[in-house]
Amino acid sequence: MEGSGAWAGRTLRIEFQNENLLAYEGPGERLLATVPDLICCVEAENGQPVATEEQRFGLRVAVLGLPAHALLTTPAALEVVGPAAFGYSKVRYTQLAQYIQPQPIPGTPRTTSGAV
Repeated sequence: MEGSGAWAGRTLRIEFQNENLLAYEGPGERLLATVPDLICCVEAENGQPVATEEQRFGLRVAVLGLPAHALLTTPAALEVVGPAAFGYSKVRYTQLAQYIQPQPIPGTPRTTSGAV
């Protein structure tokens, strides 16, 4: 992907296998994000999600990185959902950012199941 506007002159490459797995920036291919963190593409104009099979040349997207819940970053979980689980054995997971539990919108029911 090629940046535009404030991102002009910058490039981003996303490796995917059904889902976005790794995001690299620039000619040096600096690793920005890996699974289990979420690498999401949305239409730049309206924020609508863009699935991997919908991506095409000329589509203007914004790429968002969302940190994974702490349960997905344990050594046991990373064996199943980390880069190595998708064949990227030489890529080490580095947390994108600290996960912060979202707060419910006031006036909406809150689940008590503890589900993530």
